[in-house]
Amino acid sequence: MKRFILNLSFFLIPFTIPLIIEMGIRNIPNDYKNKNAFMLNKASEIETLILGSSHTHLGINPIYLDSKSYNLAFLGENISYSSNVYKKFSPKLKNLKTIIFPVSYHSLFNSSMSKKWIKNYSIYYDINSSDLPVDNLEILNKDVKTIYEDLVDYYINHNDSIYLNSTSLGWYYKKKKLDTLNLSYIAKKTAKNHTHKDHGQLAKNCLVLLKLAHIWKSNNINVILITPPFHEDYIKNMDNRQWQTTLKKVKELDKQFDNLDYYNFYNDKHFNKSDFKDGDHLNKQGAKKLTIILNDIINHRNNL
Repeated sequence: MKRFILNLSFFLIPFTIPLIIEMGIRNIPNDYKNKNAFMLNKASEIETLILGSSHTHLGINPIYLDSKSYNLAFLGENISYSSNVYKKFSPKLKNLKTIIFPVSYHSLFNSSMSKKWIKNYSIYYDINSSDLPVDNLEILNKDVKTIYEDLVDYYINHNDSIYLNSTSLGWYYKKKKLDTLNLSYIAKKTAKNHTHKDHGQLAKNCLVLLKLAHIWKSNNINVILITPPFHEDYIKNMDNRQWQTTLKKVKELDKQFDNLDYYNFYNDKHFNKSDFKDGDHLNKQGAKKLTIILNDIINHRNNL
């Protein structure tokens, strides 16, 4: 019997150790866990909800909005995932009056998201988009060195902020030193990376956005679609056909829905080089500027 137990133990070790490591990684605090918990517990208090990608995650700070607001946006999130996130929490949004949603230069042309982000929606939001193991496990998205460093940092060094980059209201605050010497180069490179020769995803993304617009209309929610400010060297390297297609599609939505307004800040003169973290993201100062402008828009709309 003892020999059987010993043999069984050796058999189970290869399965047990990865499971323990996976649970250990999942136990480390992160923004996805915090945002999910906030929405499950406090969604009913939210009056203004910010959705979308890094452009709103970094660009809109709820502390400067008069209404009770929360930033649910995330780095790299595409329109389909934003839709899934909204639908998951919508039954709890009892007092929601306004949604802010980004339509950036590349938004309507994106196809998929990075694997390193997809697994977070499955693990921490319980939004299943794939049954592939790589989309559902932390250990398949990190190298051995990173896993070791994370576990040591959290469990031995007691650093609980490894993956915490957002404030209690969801705004991304992680500091990044501005590389002024290379900012122009970074802006150009980012714009080129955001330019899509293949427009195969356009119809699909537009349909997702249209369905969301119908849902928001039926729920009497005011919608503010925005294109955020971009660095001047990002703008110079935008493809005109892609940009004009984006403008055409969002203006069609603006015309179709009376509860929806589109605001284009991509070349807004309120913003200068000192407002940017990089080529297409605002820094703390820039986020404050944009949020104060949006606050005035929301207040004006609510007073009509």
